[in-house]
Amino acid sequence: MTDRKPTVLPKVLVLLATYNGSRFIEEQFKSLAAQKGVDIHVLASDDGSNDGTVELSLEVAEKLGVALDFLPMRAPSGSSSNNFYRLLRDANFDAYDYVAFCDQDDIWLEDKVRRATEVLQQSGAGAYSCNSIAFWPDGKERRIRKNFPQRSRDYLFESASQGCTYVITQACAREFQQFIRAQSTGVNSILFHDWLLYAWARHSGVHWIMDDQYLVRYRQSGINVIGANFGLAATLSRIKKLRDGWFRNQSLQIISILGLRDDPIAISLQRYRTIDRVRLALRARQCRRRTRDAVVLFLACLLFGAA
Repeated sequence: MTDRKPTVLPKVLVLLATYNGSRFIEEQFKSLAAQKGVDIHVLASDDGSNDGTVELSLEVAEKLGVALDFLPMRAPSGSSSNNFYRLLRDANFDAYDYVAFCDQDDIWLEDKVRRATEVLQQSGAGAYSCNSIAFWPDGKERRIRKNFPQRSRDYLFESASQGCTYVITQACAREFQQFIRAQSTGVNSILFHDWLLYAWARHSGVHWIMDDQYLVRYRQSGINVIGANFGLAATLSRIKKLRDGWFRNQSLQIISILGLRDDPIAISLQRYRTIDRVRLALRARQCRRRTRDAVVLFLACLLFGAA
């Protein structure tokens, strides 16, 4: 009889940013505890909750057998992304094979992390994201597809998916950690850590896999920093941000922190004269993965001048 060697499970550090999430945190921890085929450890950073989120998280994690540590308490950072930047700056990745990002109010399907680690291992990629399922308190659900074919400059205009779908290798996490430590001032101006990570990875040549599976239930609770883009209200909100220059400003911040000022698209976006807007419009297909979004960008460049 031959003795079988014990299976060594991939070790995954889950970075969890919390803030007044006591209504949802237990359900999220249950989904973390249910993850199959991986060894999970949660590192959390709380941003000044006053609803018992920290205490409840520790209690629930102990009850469910989920390894959990909180970073030392500090003054509130002011945003979810700043909270994630702190996690990325302060985390020690030495003992882990992979790093995942976790929102306090979502629900992970049980194969979410295993699927990600298997795809990363088999492909040799450095980063992974998947699709998600938006769900509302009234029971309504809708699938959010993000795995449209990547374009040469899509990362200057959009993220890969919701950050809660991201899983990256230890090597990728280390390099990104070094980047944000070196760019501490500029990083804080980027409002979406998931967009910055995707932009940095693509610019750095990291192979990013966009999976076609729907493995995260993405809660639409009214407290999301940015929710699923469905319905008339969401469309009007995006049009307003395009008209006001909000999206352009975020793209310019990404361009600046990556040092891409000499890129032709970056030059047009910075100057944004009439001829530049026409050039951007003609390159819209290089900038957005989904055809509909490329059409919106095309029209926005032609219709909306500098704000």
